[in-house]
Amino acid sequence: MNQQATQSRRELNKARTRAAIMKAARSHFATAGATGVTMDQIAQAAEVSRATLFNYFASKAAIIAALVEQLDTDFIALIDSYRERPLATADRIIGIFTESARNLEKRGDAVRFLVGISEQSWGDQPGIDRLARLTDAFLRLLDAEETDDVRSDVERRVLGEMLVSVYIGIIHNWRMLDSYPLEARLHAAATIIAGAVTRQ
Repeated sequence: MNQQATQSRRELNKARTRAAIMKAARSHFATAGATGVTMDQIAQAAEVSRATLFNYFASKAAIIAALVEQLDTDFIALIDSYRERPLATADRIIGIFTESARNLEKRGDAVRFLVGISEQSWGDQPGIDRLARLTDAFLRLLDAEETDDVRSDVERRVLGEMLVSVYIGIIHNWRMLDSYPLEARLHAAATIIAGAVTRQ
């Protein structure tokens, strides 16, 4: 086996181990919260040694940060995927919000925990960076080459910030109320905000 193949296998194993740790932590956090889970429990659930766990993550806070980042990365990937679809901008926005709601509802309490813990950093640099990443993703959507239906009388960044604010506000409502109809609310909100950012 050549060196490149060995390195590829090693990288694949590292990715699998990291994913197993994050999956185990997400599951435990959903049922017991951050304070109710130990690193040893996470290591056991991920079927790795304590030493291996600490090679990947120095603390529970580091695992939580990685899980929140993955949540954002998944949402940004969804936004970018809609940018490639031959749809009107309003339909893209409605599709993104609605599909995201379905994805989040499937993952339930695990995501609710992450949404709740993530709001603690909104006033700090990590929170500011997260908002900027999400806004930039929506700006890419609004600036897609074939897009000619976005209103031009408002700065694009303001439109992107509006989309992020509406989305996050609805998600946090869902986080606090078990019976909150996330898909219906995000669809309705998307319909309204899509009308506000596009030409009528």
